[in-house]
Amino acid sequence: MDQSVPKPVHARAGRRAARPPAAIALRRLHGWLGAFFAPTILFFAASGVLQVYDFHKSQPGRGYVAPSILVVIARLHKDQDLSPPKASTPKAAAPTPKSAAPAPKARPMSLGQMLLKAFAAAAGVMLALTTCIGLYLALRSPRDRSLTVALFILGGLAPIGLLLLG
Repeated sequence: MDQSVPKPVHARAGRRAARPPAAIALRRLHGWLGAFFAPTILFFAASGVLQVYDFHKSQPGRGYVAPSILVVIARLHKDQDLSPPKASTPKAAAPTPKSAAPAPKARPMSLGQMLLKAFAAAAGVMLALTTCIGLYLALRSPRDRSLTVALFILGGLAPIGLLLLG
């Protein structure tokens, strides 16, 4: 065997390959951006899961009245607005003929629709879970821990500040 050809760095026993500075910079930037956007990702993931199953919509026919907090969260998620929904002005009721058929009942969901809802809910849960794992990993680095915490707090306050701007 020819001893003059050096082995690649990763093949040498007990030595780790040096990371390029660009890879190190990208990893740190990824951690900082992840920490800043984590509160928003967690909010949208959680509120999206609630909306998949329509927990934000009252269903009088089923005896379900949506809690006001879920209505507000859904409005913030969908419309980026915290103001109460505008009450619809009732229009003059048109006379209905006696032969008018009752309103059609909603179609039951197909198996495919139910599975897609479950898949969308699972995606939201996994997005929240992987975001929490990312935060945990980012907080393990003592070098950037205080910066990570500061970015997480700022990321939580930024949307609130933007909402208050009106």
